[in-house]
Amino acid sequence: MDNGFPSGEYDPSRVMQFIGGIEPKAYSPNARIAVLPTTPTRHFSRRQGQDGHIIRVKEPASQPPIIGTVTFTLMKTDPANDRLTELVGAEFVAYQLLDNAGKAKVLSEQCHVTEPEEGYSPQAETLSWTLQFTSVE
Repeated sequence: MDNGFPSGEYDPSRVMQFIGGIEPKAYSPNARIAVLPTTPTRHFSRRQGQDGHIIRVKEPASQPPIIGTVTFTLMKTDPANDRLTELVGAEFVAYQLLDNAGKAKVLSEQCHVTEPEEGYSPQAETLSWTLQFTSVE
């Protein structure tokens, strides 16, 4: 389903990424910035009538649907991790993904930063970030 969200994988050495004004720098080895559209989910609940019949009822949306995500992995030593952690749970922040010439790949004013996942390996400790979008420009 095409929801207007751009998709692709980008080499962090060939793009600039800004999340709420923060520019991560220390990407993990062989890292990619993955931009993926999502299929909007519709929330339904089951209701049973007095006669035993069951129907599905669509629940009203309490918040805008997520139309896409961006994922990337940073070395745990990148100072951007501390600043991004402060944005977890914030309403929305601006997001920009630009190529090295400054041409926009992804722009949004409605980006939500989720809790990172920690990764451990013999080589290095990392944090994997997922950003969710409700709109793109």
